Amino acid sequence: MHTVNTLIAVILATLTGLATAAPVREPDGGSGLAPDQHADYSTLAWWSEYEQRRRNNVERLLAEGRLAKNKGTPPQFAWPIATASSHLGVTAISNFVDLDPHFPNQLLDYNCGERSYDLTSGYNHRGIDIYLWPFAWWQMDRDETWVVAAAPGTITLRADGNFDRSCGFNQLPWNAVYVEHDDGSWTAYGHLKNGSVTEKQVGDRVETGERLGVVGSSGSSFTPHLHMETYDAQGALVEPFAGACNNLNDSWWQSQREYYDSQVSLLATHHQPPQFPACPQTEQPNYATAFEPGDDVFIAAYYRDQLAGQSTDYTVYDPDGLMVDSWQQRFLFPQHYPSSYWFYQVQLAANAKPGQWAVKVEYLDQVVETSFVVRDEDFVVNNGLGGVWSFDDSGRPVQSVGMVLQLVSAENHPASINAVVGAMFTHDDPGTAKFSGAAQRWFTFQGEYDPASATITGVPVYQVLGGDFSGSGPGQTQQVGTVDFDFFNCRQGNIEMALFDGLNVDWQMSRTFGDDDVLCQSQLSR
Repeated sequence: MHTVNTLIAVILATLTGLATAAPVREPDGGSGLAPDQHADYSTLAWWSEYEQRRRNNVERLLAEGRLAKNKGTPPQFAWPIATASSHLGVTAISNFVDLDPHFPNQLLDYNCGERSYDLTSGYNHRGIDIYLWPFAWWQMDRDETWVVAAAPGTITLRADGNFDRSCGFNQLPWNAVYVEHDDGSWTAYGHLKNGSVTEKQVGDRVETGERLGVVGSSGSSFTPHLHMETYDAQGALVEPFAGACNNLNDSWWQSQREYYDSQVSLLATHHQPPQFPACPQTEQPNYATAFEPGDDVFIAAYYRDQLAGQSTDYTVYDPDGLMVDSWQQRFLFPQHYPSSYWFYQVQLAANAKPGQWAVKVEYLDQVVETSFVVRDEDFVVNNGLGGVWSFDDSGRPVQSVGMVLQLVSAENHPASINAVVGAMFTHDDPGTAKFSGAAQRWFTFQGEYDPASATITGVPVYQVLGGDFSGSGPGQTQQVGTVDFDFFNCRQGNIEMALFDGLNVDWQMSRTFGDDDVLCQSQLSR
């Protein structure tokens, strides 16, 4: 018998799998509501300056024949967000255009609701706010989610170099790209990450889906998000969403999304609950996909646009595909949650069956699955190799892209029936799109090696927290993905790494240290 409500659930113990599970309600960092709004742009000096610069650029481009004088029909927008994330959804909407001219606290969105805001100054929200969810700062720090052009056009203003980790009202300018469409309408894409803005300049053309910058939190902002604001060829405000209370225009979308776009954005397993520190610190997802019998597994579902009365069915399967347990969670809260997450703490039984387990959730018409591995006692367990990377004269780790690879004989690891491979590496290469930014990323992995096939697959990848990896201890680590190896010989091969945050890497590697060829050959011939 299962009892499930918004506060607690008890799941009966089974001999083969789960022991108990208690859900902990943690909607959107504790509130379940959308991020706070930003400032009244009309009162900010930089907003007026930007607008004057845009108008001057438009006049110049018209004179130069670089903007069309014969205006066409309004564009049809594609979605202005693109991502490399493996998440099913990476954003949610907090605010639409406020169509009620009165203020304050007199709100009207296109669907006759109140998903917008106004201010006592007389400012009514004039755009769409699309914010990152889940793990907004995590996405931003990894350049994971981008603003893209919703329609073709010409850049009429480009702003970059401004602070991008804002956590509230301020007078700082944003990083942004303004695009004039072929009919004379134009769109501002704001709050972009510093240094991410397209290298294209005023007068250059962009096409639908072309990257304009990384979603950030520059200017007056509370969290990484896109503020998208559009005006028609006559300068009148546009609300791209069509609805019963939008008297401004028809829909400008190629395919308009639902007002409540309910979905599971991510289903994941964690070694402890995800951490959402104070703004602007980066969240710690604490992902994990490999556990020992007796471990706690935190199963978390991340939603957008949750509504009261909805429910989710959870099912857990063992490696044989047998259902170990199932339960239903009903959402009884009275309000709409633009974003939320709910997790269940599940203790594996001491005799939990080794192998790949599956978790399935069914929410509305959506079915989402994820998996985790339960290791047996003979599997090599080490969530971080001890070791030392190269250091500079000041004793700090040298920023580089590289790898140290070690093949260890079975005699040195008696728990393993075969040789064991381990590696550690870091990335901080501004010259590549995948590994950019100031923070080093240190990873370790270790697992069983099959000399007969010269492969190793599905090895957990751990990131060392804090940026350093030194000394003989593993440091504080968390699993961030998996890696596969395919060796040509004991010194060369391919590595394929898949990180949970959506990054996939395929490298050819060479083991460049150590000269003991005899040991090398003996390990391969075991």
